[in-house]
Amino acid sequence: MTSIRPSNVSEVVMENNASITIKNFKSYKDATLPLSHLTLLIGANASGKSNAIEAFRFLSWVAGGERLSTLKNRVNDSDKVVRGSIKDLAFNHGNSFSLSLNYEPGISYSGVFLNEDNQLYVVAELYQEKENKVFFHRNGKYTRIALRYLDAFDIIRLASLEEILGMSNNENSWMFQKIGNFEVAANFSERDLSILSMRSFYEVIWKGFNNATKFNSININSLDKLAHFLTNTFFYDFVPSAMRQDSVIETVLVNSGANLAGVLCYLCKENLEHKGKILQLVQSLPEQDITDIKFYTDKRERVEFLLCESFGDTSTERTMDLLSDGTLKVLGIATALLSVPKGSTVVIEEIDNSIHPNRANEILSLIRQYAEERSLNLLLSTHNPALMDALPDEALADVVFCYRDPQQGDSKLVRLGDLDNYLGLVAQGSLGDLVTQGVVERFVKHPTTSEERKQQALNWLNQLKEAD
Repeated sequence: MTSIRPSNVSEVVMENNASITIKNFKSYKDATLPLSHLTLLIGANASGKSNAIEAFRFLSWVAGGERLSTLKNRVNDSDKVVRGSIKDLAFNHGNSFSLSLNYEPGISYSGVFLNEDNQLYVVAELYQEKENKVFFHRNGKYTRIALRYLDAFDIIRLASLEEILGMSNNENSWMFQKIGNFEVAANFSERDLSILSMRSFYEVIWKGFNNATKFNSININSLDKLAHFLTNTFFYDFVPSAMRQDSVIETVLVNSGANLAGVLCYLCKENLEHKGKILQLVQSLPEQDITDIKFYTDKRERVEFLLCESFGDTSTERTMDLLSDGTLKVLGIATALLSVPKGSTVVIEEIDNSIHPNRANEILSLIRQYAEERSLNLLLSTHNPALMDALPDEALADVVFCYRDPQQGDSKLVRLGDLDNYLGLVAQGSLGDLVTQGVVERFVKHPTTSEERKQQALNWLNQLKEAD
């Protein structure tokens, strides 16, 4: 079978907040990463921020039709999907993990992955649309592993499970069966690919589903949209040394930003408005005035660029190899936001690296503006208190704090707006100050109940009375 990316969905805008559930992946035992139109991911070093982003990226990579067998060759690439080797993927030296996308209420996907003899396999997948649950399984031994992750005893009845576990391991056969009124199991023998990238396969399955009188019809477009959301998520961890290289003209920026020159050239020549937006963002960075960006193409059709600067009465041209890391980073951010398809999700790691704190407010404001104009969702990780303070009030509740469990040591994720005393937290100061002073960490790791807070207030009042 050949993998096919869904092509009939031109733009997917996240109407309801999605989330990624991570089980036994890297530093995570069980956690959920909530996503909004603007999500800021914060936390100390080694708390697990990058691991959460890698879980998201791995799901996106799988949905794009990549074969898992290529992963062990990709982990050493500069444009790698995950850090480390295959044996490092599972939590606490385990050999399996599960990743899920909760796309919108009632629509979700879960995949269970197994490291067997240093080769990664998909062992089972679950797609749910409202009350309909479809279980894509491989063979008996893999199904048993999957049950632990998918709460499958609530999905597949034990009487029917025996038949599934006893199925033939013939790699060239598949079948589906009704289980109960709404639960369906389909044998999908391909262990190297996800069902998300196999539209030609699940279209056949859907026809069988719709012919089953006791099975509620599933809308295939919902699975298409879910897969499209993943494949239209773009991840960036900029490497300034790579961004100083020449490149051919391309339309979308790669993860490291190594083709910055080529994509910048494409954007500026295709649309003068894009050029203006790129200049506007980079002009917010330095003290000197950047007036223009120019491009040069050599005989090999490779592009280089330079910035025209004016400082006082002096004008200077700075070639890309002379630009600061911060300037390249801002150029990369602008290029990413303008080159991805409308309605996409853009993930940028350590967005504050190499950018001076006093520029954070203006830069974040322009980033939000460009994202809103193109209906982009943003997931940004940062350590910068100035960037946290630049976050608009309406986005504070969607900030996600990453930390390590004090007892177990596994990574945890919590949306600030979900804290029991969220209003009491944000009333104490700006987000940057609260993080710097350890207030957020204290609220998350040592929460108090409303009754405990009432008692603390009463004790304080009693102390005042006694003092009088």
